[in-house]
Parts: sequence; C-alpha cells; structure tokens
Amino acid sequence: MPGHHYPGDPESSAPVVSKQSSRPRRNHQRLHTLFNACLQHGYCPTHFKDTITVVLRKPGKNDYTQPKAYRPIALLNTLGKVMETIIAN
Repeated sequence: MPGHHYPGDPESSAPVVSKQSSRPRRNHQRLHTLFNACLQHGYCPTHFKDTITVVLRKPGKNDYTQPKAYRPIALLNTLGKVMETIIAN
C-alpha cells in the first residue's frame, strides 16, 4: 500500500517488516526469534489472528438494501500473515 497506510490493525506491524525499515536486519532477527519461539512452544499469539471485517458494496448492483449487494473483506494481522507464509513455504 502506498505511503504509511496499512490494512488491518491500526497499530499495524507492517512498518516493522517493511523493506523501508531503517533496521531491516535487526527486525529480521527479532521476527526470526519470535516465530521460532511460537513454533517451539506450539503457541500462536491471539493477536496474530485478529481481523477487522470491512463491508464493501459490490459494483453494479441495483438495490443496495439487499445483503447480497455487499461483500465482507477480512483484513488480517500483518505478523500473522507473515508467519503463516513462512511456515507454508
């Protein structure tokens, strides 16, 4: 996303994992330690699973009084998505 705006948690962790970070190596090491601890203990912080659901209008619908005219979009926590991607790969 452009600028410093990130979907999901208002206190988003996206700047921490961003390539634009002022200390990418240090942040990488911290995330590595955090994710390894999660895997070793078999625990995923509930904060990693937080979502914010936004309801968007579907374009081209004639009647927006009907629930079918809307689409829910779930914005997931950034750190949770990063950890899931690393585990999946």
